[in-house]
Amino acid sequence: MTGAASPYSTGGGGVWLEHRYAATLVAALLTEDPISELGDGVVPHSVRLQASDVSPVDDVVVEGRTADGRMRRVSIGVRRDPSLTTSDEKSVPLVRSFLRVVTEHWDAVAAGRWRVALAVGISSSAVQQTDALARIARSVSSAAKFREAFARPGAANPKVRARLRHLDALVIAAVGDDPALLQVDAGELTWRWLWALRVRQLRLEGVDETDRTMAVSALRRIVANSATQLADAVFGELAERAGAWASSAAHLDVTMVRRELSGYPLNRAASYHQAWSVLDGMAHRLRDGTRPDLHSNEVRLELDRAEERTRLLAVMDRAGRAGGGVVVTGEPDVGKSALTLRAAEQLTEHGAAVASLSLRDLPASVVQAEHLLGGRPLTDVFAAGETRPVRLLVIDGAEAVLEGRRDLLREVAAAAFRAGLGVVAVTRTDGGARVREVLEAATSLAGEATAVADYVVARLTPAERRRLVETFQSLIRLSADARAEWLVGRPGLVDVLLRAGNVTETSELLSEADVFAAVWNGLVRNNEEHPLGGASPEERERAVLAVARRALNLTDSTPADVAALPQLRSDAVLRSAANPAFATGDEFATDLIRDFALCRLFLTAGWAPLKEAGAPRWTIRAMRLACQAKLLAGNTVAVWRELRRTFDELSQSEGERWAEVPMEALLTLGNAQSAIESVWDDLAADGHRGLKTLLRLAELRYVSDSVADPFTLAPVVALTYCSDRDLGQNDRYPRGMGKTIRTLVLAWLRGLARDTRSTNGLRQQVRDRLLAANPEHYDDFAIEAFATLGPDTDAVCEQWLREAATDAPAHLHPAVESFGAVTMAQTHPRLLLDLTEAYYIRRPGRNRPGRGGLHHDGIREHQRRTGFGVPFAGWHFGPFFWLLNRLPVDTFDMINRMLDHAATNRVRSTQRHEAAPSAPDAPLEGIDLDIPGIGPRRYVGDEHVWAWYRGSTVGPYACMSALMAVERYGRALGHDEEVALRCLMALTAARSLVEARALGDKEAADACGAVLNRVKDEVSA
Repeated sequence: MTGAASPYSTGGGGVWLEHRYAATLVAALLTEDPISELGDGVVPHSVRLQASDVSPVDDVVVEGRTADGRMRRVSIGVRRDPSLTTSDEKSVPLVRSFLRVVTEHWDAVAAGRWRVALAVGISSSAVQQTDALARIARSVSSAAKFREAFARPGAANPKVRARLRHLDALVIAAVGDDPALLQVDAGELTWRWLWALRVRQLRLEGVDETDRTMAVSALRRIVANSATQLADAVFGELAERAGAWASSAAHLDVTMVRRELSGYPLNRAASYHQAWSVLDGMAHRLRDGTRPDLHSNEVRLELDRAEERTRLLAVMDRAGRAGGGVVVTGEPDVGKSALTLRAAEQLTEHGAAVASLSLRDLPASVVQAEHLLGGRPLTDVFAAGETRPVRLLVIDGAEAVLEGRRDLLREVAAAAFRAGLGVVAVTRTDGGARVREVLEAATSLAGEATAVADYVVARLTPAERRRLVETFQSLIRLSADARAEWLVGRPGLVDVLLRAGNVTETSELLSEADVFAAVWNGLVRNNEEHPLGGASPEERERAVLAVARRALNLTDSTPADVAALPQLRSDAVLRSAANPAFATGDEFATDLIRDFALCRLFLTAGWAPLKEAGAPRWTIRAMRLACQAKLLAGNTVAVWRELRRTFDELSQSEGERWAEVPMEALLTLGNAQSAIESVWDDLAADGHRGLKTLLRLAELRYVSDSVADPFTLAPVVALTYCSDRDLGQNDRYPRGMGKTIRTLVLAWLRGLARDTRSTNGLRQQVRDRLLAANPEHYDDFAIEAFATLGPDTDAVCEQWLREAATDAPAHLHPAVESFGAVTMAQTHPRLLLDLTEAYYIRRPGRNRPGRGGLHHDGIREHQRRTGFGVPFAGWHFGPFFWLLNRLPVDTFDMINRMLDHAATNRVRSTQRHEAAPSAPDAPLEGIDLDIPGIGPRRYVGDEHVWAWYRGSTVGPYACMSALMAVERYGRALGHDEEVALRCLMALTAARSLVEARALGDKEAADACGAVLNRVKDEVSA
């Protein structure tokens, strides 16, 4: 197929015409309209430009399927005004390409599966005559019969007869010495060419642009609101892109084109109505099963969760625009699904195209899923959906990958990525890592290079919890118990408790096992009530346990009690299957109810059902619940030993993960401290093997980004660090278990640091134990621990930190650059201010020998553990911004001292290294400025110092961070105050060039006199 004709290589103009013509063909691809080139009954499904790899005639190749499902192809040559005469040398390469099609692919041509077409811009007599000859050729079955028919009187006029002579001559010229073409008689070649040829008169130029008008009219059917202007813009975009597509020999299908047009609002493709009806049904089912509100009797509340939703919205929007992936995870029952669906609705309200479904509502395999969608490939279905700048597929229940749906999620996500959609997968924490792996595999499968982002949904904020309690009075007792704070922050658990209707009667709700008992007794067993004509508590329980056994695919699964099913559906315990025709019965309404049912099954039937089912990983939460229930109900030591023995045996066949389940149950008991104390001897046996596992799990499961769940880790801190046992926690250089204990203590203190008002008895014990250990002033653990005590910081702690600032200032970074700095800014801002100045300003003679710390121009650097490409400075680096909010004037003074110190050190260091060093008493390099309200003054520095203001050079980065914090603080106050606060810095004897730059703009000078005094008084007050 070498030597194929192309308007770019042969000089046969019409490139612009070719592109507009290609745009009409692509428009037909989008609108699913047939084209005459393929036949009136054939809709194109792909358009190729410059397709020399598949056809000798390569300008445009269009493919579609006939009514019997066979593919038909037409190879189109585009010319503006071919003369088609004996002397028309420009047409010879084009004719040769036509002849190659009808020789190399004659069987397909003869069967009607391959056509050739000549698209022309001008309907000349030569073109019309050639079209007439083609019609005659198609009316006969051979070259001989063509000549016979043509020779009959009246078959053609003289001009048409003359045109045949020209075409015969062109065929002979095109054959030349081509060995493949020489094998066929010239007369036969002429007939074959004319028999397969369709002549297409284009109306795309000059005063007649009918083809363009018809294309725009057809496009109105698929654009939003049938807007003519929008349809015209889409056609213009297609014509514009046709040039790039042609130069890259693009192979276009609906998926690719709709993806390219993501900036234009297109409706769903009409031929995919059935598939999208199914998907819409899944979306409605998901929304109906995801409660956006909480209710008890007649009281209802839908928490807005504005801050959390705004953050999630931004992540989803980015994914929808870039076609990327997001894994939304978080603790069970924190409202991940409801929040994600609410964010999706908000995106839809702003013009996004969002499809949503539950992974569990899809059939078990891709083949079955595509069959459900009418036999259409998933990629084509997603591509046929609405086109918007933001396109998303939300997949809820993605933790079903742990239940054997890994391949299904991968294929569904890959199809969405190929169609240009972003994918948001919502999963519980235990499935987060696996879901992320699957999405990453899907991006690779789709040929995408986009990264998969993570988003962790947090518990309810204190304000949201207060609103919850104010709305539902039955929760007041829980909110008053700090030990139940974890529960009020998880709306999924609160919802089932409210529906169970026995919150006020429950004595304690300190663990998930307590919640399980309350929900099972109230929601499943209906508080032991047996209404007239309704199911008894025992019948309701048997029905739920039957569904639980079926969920495990147990061989002895019995049908659920039919009489109890309607009531259990009404109570949102069970629901009908997505496709009842193929289901074996009802399914659980939520994962939470399913886990509670499995927990009850394991409590009543033992561990045999788990082992028979092969111990699937998705049952771990239910197993942990069952372990908690057993520990709460029986002799703690005896039950613990039985659990350890059972799960150690299980781990040998099913994986080490199962050995950790009893440990996690122990850690999360409401009375965890007394329970751990009871089994301490077992934990301490064999070189503290059990305790080491417990500590490892505490760090792995309940510490996130170095911040711990204070409720869960409190017993661990109390029994390890605050005990008299020697576990290495007080070693000067701890390793192993002692180091892990210290890590957990700091994580626990960071978790408590959010509350800057309340004291904490255990935190006071940590303080006293640490002081009793008499740590060195360079002990990083001690420095951060003291700095994170919040309201439990006493005078002794403060004195210790001040002594550390005197003896070892280079080691203060755990205090001023840690989580504790935010807390200390609230509780002890003056102390933090002094520690900040002591750390960042490196003064000679105030450092331990050999430990001056990393510094630049006399300023110690940030000690953030950043990776490659992470900024070295930022407004949130260091404690500057938080100090400005508490002690603005004093913090300005301190920042000025930092800047003056750095500028002076910079200039002196430069002068010492000059070829001709300056005299010791020579003035430092700088500039003299007279700023209104300040007077003439010399500002020290060079061009390097000048650049610190915008962070456009290297270090000292702490100075840059301080300046960024000042700027952000000023912006938070408003425009006039920002300018005035810059001026206010001048009153503190600023002497560095970087401050002169901050103050020296005309805006600052003009505002100084009018605003400065007012703002100074306000800030000082």
